[in-house]
Amino acid sequence: MLTGINLMSQLQMTIEEVDACTGPAIGWPKSATFRTADIVGLDVLAHVVRNIYENAPDDESRAIYILPPLLEEMVKRGWLGEKTGRVSTNA
Repeated sequence: MLTGINLMSQLQMTIEEVDACTGPAIGWPKSATFRTADIVGLDVLAHVVRNIYENAPDDESRAIYILPPLLEEMVKRGWLGEKTGRVSTNA
C-alpha cells in the first residue's frame, strides 16, 4: 500500500488510476489500494506503519515503512476514511 502511495506521487497518478491498476486488473479485490485504506481507516494504516518502522530497527527494508507525506497530512487533517466521511474515492 505504501509503495502505491509513493508511486502515485512519483508518476503523478490519480487515486482512481492507482485503484484501477491495483484492483481486479491484477487479481486483487475491487477495493484495490485506496478504497481498502478508506475502509480500514488511514489512522489504523498509519499506526500499523509506524509500529512496523519502530519495531524493525535492523530490518534492511525499514525505509519502506516511513509514512508518505500525503498520508501524514491526511491523518493530521482528520481525513481518516469512511468512518469520518472522508473517503479517497467514490468506489
